[in-house]
Amino acid sequence: MSHSDAAFYMLSAMDRQITPVLHLDELQAYDAMVEFLDAYWRRGGMHSDDIAILLGGLSRSTWTDKSPSDPAMWEDWLRAVGKVKGASSNANRT
Repeated sequence: MSHSDAAFYMLSAMDRQITPVLHLDELQAYDAMVEFLDAYWRRGGMHSDDIAILLGGLSRSTWTDKSPSDPAMWEDWLRAVGKVKGASSNANRT
């Protein structure tokens, strides 16, 4: 897996093993997270103002360069990806 890829994992209900099922770069993973949150919000009847505000900040349809509406969201996302990658790397060393 390259340094710029985020791995997605599936937890098997039978053996409780986590196995990689797909590799996405940071932007693809970000878009997948936004899609996940949007679907969750819609399934809940779109009643959560907190999730609606979050989705508004995460949206990449506001600016012509397709960056998030709230520029801090991308930096927060990269920080989160780095944290997860660091935790994953540390777990693989033990």
